[in-house]
Amino acid sequence: MVALSGLGSISFRTTSEVLDVFNADNNETCENLPDFPVSMTGGVGSLITDNSVFVCGGQILFSTTNQCWILGKNETAWNESSTMLASRKDAAAILINSTTLFVTGGRNGEQATNSTELVQPGQQSQTGPEMPTLPIFGHCFIKVNDSLAIMAGEAEASSTFSNETNFYSILESNWTTSGPELDQARAYHSCGIIKIFETYHAVVTGGRNPDDASEALTSTEILDMSNNETTWTTGLNLPRGIQQAQMVASSDGGSLVLLGGFQGLTATIKLDCSGGPEACQWLELDLMLNEGRHSFIALAVPDSMNTCESDTMNTTTTAPDQSGV
Repeated sequence: MVALSGLGSISFRTTSEVLDVFNADNNETCENLPDFPVSMTGGVGSLITDNSVFVCGGQILFSTTNQCWILGKNETAWNESSTMLASRKDAAAILINSTTLFVTGGRNGEQATNSTELVQPGQQSQTGPEMPTLPIFGHCFIKVNDSLAIMAGEAEASSTFSNETNFYSILESNWTTSGPELDQARAYHSCGIIKIFETYHAVVTGGRNPDDASEALTSTEILDMSNNETTWTTGLNLPRGIQQAQMVASSDGGSLVLLGGFQGLTATIKLDCSGGPEACQWLELDLMLNEGRHSFIALAVPDSMNTCESDTMNTTTTAPDQSGV
């Protein structure tokens, strides 16, 4: 897993770090990627073809940018690549094919948008289908499979959060149906897809409390993606309120790890659903980020890009108190 850029407790980050969060028991030491060329927060990114890392947008000091950068496999420095049609921060994006990032929403300064675009390295960006929402930012967008993606929760204004869910057809390139509403309106939350007993489930957790922006939510909601008619069910609470964190999935889809969070959190927390959707639990890992960060980019990378070496020492995982759901 790669954590890139973002905000610390008081400053923007240019650093990256590589952690083997899905083999945390090995207590591995990993070689980090080259520093990002600018101090940036609130961008989007993905691993694309040939294991290059492609990053777009975000806030640089006091300005929002439309610039994209690329780090090729085995390269020692980032290079400027294409530009987006709009400058965006706090957007959300998925990779719809091996090279195309589908970027949705976000804001330039305080001006939010419901526009989307298709961005490829070194190519002219193309306008995508407008979202069926008000202008939004701080939302979650998850690729379920090669044909379907889901968007859940969002901020429509600084103090107006939504519990809306929408589905996007990757094959038809359009927004299809509105899904079941989240129980809790939220923004700046984390989300991912986990496979539980061969069935994929969407997971949404944490986020900013719409009733008090200084507080973060602890609640988790889970949606069975095998049936679009189902409703979000309540999962176990996080061990503490977390917002503006990132979530990455293991290569087999069987686990999710939540990383970082607002006010410089360094924690890594694993979601274990081996006992079924009703028995999911959060496990705090001893493995931690070297630097606290939030509003950053986190990418799961294949074993072929693993630069980690095992130590002889072992770490453990502990289940936090998850009462009071």
